[in-house]
Amino acid sequence: MLKVVPRIGNKETAQSMVTIRVVRGLSNRGNDEFRDFQLAIEVFVPLTQWMIKDSNLRPFAIMGEIHKSLNNKTIDGLGKMTGGDF
Repeated sequence: MLKVVPRIGNKETAQSMVTIRVVRGLSNRGNDEFRDFQLAIEVFVPLTQWMIKDSNLRPFAIMGEIHKSLNNKTIDGLGKMTGGDF
C-alpha cells in the first residue's frame, strides 16, 4: 500500500486550505477499460476562522460548496463525479 500525504508547511495566515488526494482506484466492474477512483477532499480551517455569518460553520460551508460544484459533473480526464457525502 502506498500512502501519499500532501505536504503543507507552516502557515502564518488565517486562510483556509483545501487538499485533494486519491484514496484508491479500482477496475470498473461494468467496463474494464475504466477505473473507479475514490477521492478525499480535506478542508483545513484555522480555529479563528470557523465562525461565519451563517447557520453553518466555515468548514461545513466549504465542503457543501465543493459538493455542489462537483456532484454529478463530468470533468475532462476523470469522468463523471458521483457521491460526496461528508
